[in-house]
Amino acid sequence: MIYYAFNPQTELIKIGQTSDVKARIATLNSLYQATMCVLGIHKGELLDEQELHIQFYESVTDEEWFKPTDDLIEFIETHHDDVLFREIVGDNPDVRSFGLLASRINFGKTPSLRDYMQT
Repeated sequence: MIYYAFNPQTELIKIGQTSDVKARIATLNSLYQATMCVLGIHKGELLDEQELHIQFYESVTDEEWFKPTDDLIEFIETHHDDVLFREIVGDNPDVRSFGLLASRINFGKTPSLRDYMQT
Protein backbone atom coordinates (compact mmCIF):
# COMPACT_ATOMS: atom_id res chain seq x y z
CA MET A 1 0.00 0.00 0.00
CA ILE A 2 1.29 3.47 -0.89
CA TYR A 3 0.41 6.19 1.61
CA TYR A 4 0.91 9.94 1.77
CA ALA A 5 1.18 11.32 5.31
CA PHE A 6 1.19 15.05 6.03
CA ASN A 7 3.09 16.31 9.07
CA PRO A 8 1.41 19.57 10.13
CA GLN A 9 4.45 20.58 12.19
CA THR A 10 6.90 20.46 9.29
CA GLU A 11 4.31 20.93 6.52
CA LEU A 12 5.93 18.09 4.59
CA ILE A 13 4.45 14.98 2.99
CA LYS A 14 5.87 11.51 3.46
CA ILE A 15 5.52 9.11 0.55
CA GLY A 16 5.75 5.61 1.94
CA GLN A 17 4.83 1.98 1.43
CA THR A 18 3.47 -0.40 4.05
CA SER A 19 1.22 -3.40 4.46
CA ASP A 20 -0.42 -1.85 7.57
CA VAL A 21 -1.32 1.83 7.19
CA LYS A 22 -2.81 2.18 10.68
CA ALA A 23 0.28 0.76 12.38
CA ARG A 24 2.63 2.83 10.22
CA ILE A 25 0.80 6.08 10.99
CA ALA A 26 0.86 5.24 14.71
CA THR A 27 4.63 4.70 14.45
CA LEU A 28 5.12 8.00 12.62
CA ASN A 29 2.99 9.84 15.19
CA SER A 30 5.16 8.47 17.97
CA LEU A 31 8.46 8.93 16.14
CA TYR A 32 7.82 12.54 15.14
CA GLN A 33 5.67 13.56 18.14
CA ALA A 34 3.00 14.80 15.72
CA THR A 35 -0.45 13.85 14.53
CA MET A 36 0.02 12.81 10.93
CA CYS A 37 -2.79 13.25 8.47
CA VAL A 38 -3.25 10.59 5.81
CA LEU A 39 -3.75 12.56 2.61
CA GLY A 40 -4.26 9.49 0.45
CA ILE A 41 -3.59 5.84 -0.12
CA HIS A 42 -3.68 3.52 -3.08
CA LYS A 43 -2.44 0.08 -4.01
CA GLY A 44 1.26 -0.21 -4.63
CA GLU A 45 4.43 -2.06 -3.76
CA LEU A 46 7.95 -0.99 -2.77
CA LEU A 47 8.94 -0.52 -6.41
CA ASP A 48 5.98 1.86 -6.89
CA GLU A 49 7.12 3.88 -3.86
CA GLN A 50 10.64 4.12 -5.27
CA GLU A 51 9.28 5.29 -8.62
CA LEU A 52 7.25 8.00 -6.85
CA HIS A 53 10.38 9.17 -5.03
CA ILE A 54 12.09 9.53 -8.40
CA GLN A 55 9.05 11.22 -9.97
CA PHE A 56 8.90 13.87 -7.23
CA TYR A 57 12.65 14.10 -6.60
CA GLU A 58 12.73 17.86 -7.19
CA SER A 59 10.57 18.43 -4.10
CA VAL A 60 12.32 15.98 -1.76
CA THR A 61 13.70 17.44 1.47
CA ASP A 62 14.91 14.38 3.38
CA GLU A 63 14.68 10.91 1.85
CA GLU A 64 10.91 10.23 1.99
CA TRP A 65 9.67 13.73 2.95
CA PHE A 66 8.51 16.06 0.20
CA LYS A 67 7.38 19.67 -0.13
CA PRO A 68 3.65 19.87 -0.94
CA THR A 69 4.08 21.03 -4.52
CA ASP A 70 1.11 21.45 -6.83
CA ASP A 71 2.23 18.42 -8.86
CA LEU A 72 2.42 16.18 -5.80
CA ILE A 73 -0.92 17.35 -4.41
CA GLU A 74 -2.61 16.84 -7.77
CA PHE A 75 -1.11 13.35 -8.00
CA ILE A 76 -2.41 12.42 -4.54
CA GLU A 77 -5.88 13.82 -5.31
CA THR A 78 -6.15 11.85 -8.55
CA HIS A 79 -4.76 8.56 -7.20
CA HIS A 80 -6.32 8.40 -3.71
CA ASP A 81 -8.65 5.42 -3.27
CA ASP A 82 -11.28 6.48 -0.73
CA VAL A 83 -13.05 3.12 -0.81
CA LEU A 84 -9.81 1.30 -0.06
CA PHE A 85 -9.05 3.82 2.68
CA ARG A 86 -12.39 3.16 4.40
CA GLU A 87 -11.83 -0.60 4.16
CA ILE A 88 -8.40 -0.34 5.78
CA VAL A 89 -8.72 2.52 8.24
CA GLY A 90 -12.47 2.76 8.73
CA ASP A 91 -13.53 5.40 11.22
CA ASN A 92 -10.43 5.05 13.37
CA PRO A 93 -10.29 8.34 15.32
CA ASP A 94 -6.51 7.99 15.68
CA VAL A 95 -5.99 8.49 11.95
CA ARG A 96 -6.84 11.91 10.58
CA SER A 97 -7.54 11.74 6.89
CA PHE A 98 -8.33 14.03 4.03
CA GLY A 99 -9.92 11.09 2.23
CA LEU A 100 -12.24 10.31 5.10
CA LEU A 101 -13.02 13.99 5.64
CA ALA A 102 -13.87 14.45 1.99
CA SER A 103 -16.17 11.42 1.99
CA ARG A 104 -18.20 12.95 4.84
CA ILE A 105 -18.71 16.35 3.24
CA ASN A 106 -22.06 16.64 1.53
CA PHE A 107 -21.28 19.76 -0.47
CA GLY A 108 -21.29 19.70 -4.24
CA LYS A 109 -17.54 20.28 -4.22
CA THR A 110 -14.87 18.38 -2.31
CA PRO A 111 -12.21 20.63 -0.81
CA SER A 112 -8.74 20.42 -2.25
CA LEU A 113 -5.84 18.94 -0.31
CA ARG A 114 -4.25 22.38 -0.18
CA ASP A 115 -7.43 23.79 1.44
CA TYR A 116 -7.37 20.99 3.99
CA MET A 117 -3.68 21.32 4.78
CA GLN A 118 -4.15 25.01 5.62
CA THR A 119 -6.79 24.33 8.29
